[in-house]
Amino acid sequence: MKKLRVLVSLCIVMGMFTFCNEHAPNTHAIKKMESVEITKDIIFNRSYTAWLFYEKHGYNTVWFDKKNREELISFLLNDIQKEGLSTHNYNLQRLIYAHAYYEDLSYDQIVQTDLDFTHHFLLVAYHLEFGKINPKRFYNDWEIEKTPYFDIDNLQNAIATSEVKKGLQNKIPSNNIYKDLNKVFRSLTDESDEYRKKVIVNMERARWLPDNFGDYYVWVNIPEEKLQLVENGTVTAEHKVITGKIDRKTPILSSVFNNLIINPTWTIPPTILKNDVVPKATANREYFVNNRIRIINKSTGKVVNIEEWDPENYNSYRYVQASGPLNSLGLIKFNFPNDHMVYLHDTNNKSLFVRNDRALSSGCVRVEKPFELAERILQIEGNALTRVDLDTLVARQKMKTLPLKKIVNIHQTYLTAYVKNGQLQTFKDVYDLDDRFYKRLKKK
Repeated sequence: MKKLRVLVSLCIVMGMFTFCNEHAPNTHAIKKMESVEITKDIIFNRSYTAWLFYEKHGYNTVWFDKKNREELISFLLNDIQKEGLSTHNYNLQRLIYAHAYYEDLSYDQIVQTDLDFTHHFLLVAYHLEFGKINPKRFYNDWEIEKTPYFDIDNLQNAIATSEVKKGLQNKIPSNNIYKDLNKVFRSLTDESDEYRKKVIVNMERARWLPDNFGDYYVWVNIPEEKLQLVENGTVTAEHKVITGKIDRKTPILSSVFNNLIINPTWTIPPTILKNDVVPKATANREYFVNNRIRIINKSTGKVVNIEEWDPENYNSYRYVQASGPLNSLGLIKFNFPNDHMVYLHDTNNKSLFVRNDRALSSGCVRVEKPFELAERILQIEGNALTRVDLDTLVARQKMKTLPLKKIVNIHQTYLTAYVKNGQLQTFKDVYDLDDRFYKRLKKK
């Protein structure tokens, strides 16, 4: 409360004429500490969530309890920065002044104050749970659904029980990535420290992630260029991976494995077709033969001879690379539903795994020792196939689809820092996002 009184005094002393005049005490002020009616037209242009909330409450004010207002102000003063968010993102001075002179406010001012407090509660709750930044503004290839919802019950309960602070704390992410980063953040006091900035950025990214990754999941962290298999909270395997280059980024997503394909064929996707295959084949049509690529007319479904291929109308065809050791996908492919036509797979160029910088693919994730991963996923799925069985299927040189029961999840994230084995680990910002992200996060 001492800090509160100081800030109120500063507000007055600093002569914030416009702000203070807007909330100046009125001789016709309502003195009663109780609810007043809000006309519907006043909240017409407010957020849909606020509109739903006040509709539920018969269009009456709800912030007449002094304790509730104090708890919201206190959270903005003392707690929000502990979560890596900035006080300056909120109109704190406005709330402080209105609270201090609440008993002297006019009807219009009480209504406006009530709407301001409701707006700030909902805004802070949203920032805590879903993040301040919309990830799709930074990642065109974002595919993790954490859909915002109209959470009026939390606000209702917080006000009814006079536990506004608890209501906001309920919105702090519960996933371990966030919680571990937050512990580190609270230990870093130097605001200029680069580690602190990195932690803030990744705390925001962690807000976008599911609270629960599932009992069994494969986690690909793109900047780390590694894959982890996690079973009931324990990392049981780790594999090097090759991820997308900066102009062909690996998408961020959450999904679930639905099948494995032994000896997969490869239908060449549009980007690779346009930028890689067509130029090479135009220069030398034997490229198709050398790489065992069939050209299929989309209209007729018939295979086209390389002499008949029309490069000017290359989109009229499908291009399918035959299965086998030369196939770009290697000998096994891990499928999961997504909007980006990406998957995990083997590779015919295993020498690339020795490199330290492995952002080399066209978006899909290439896995080192993929059959070890496949064997364990099949075991989790209750499939009796062993590594010997998989090798036998490979040797037959025929494509074989192994359906899965959708038990094992797949998560692809972009975290340049997280806590691993009790220590903060940092990774190269391969897509050069952190600086822009931090500036946007700190922008009012």
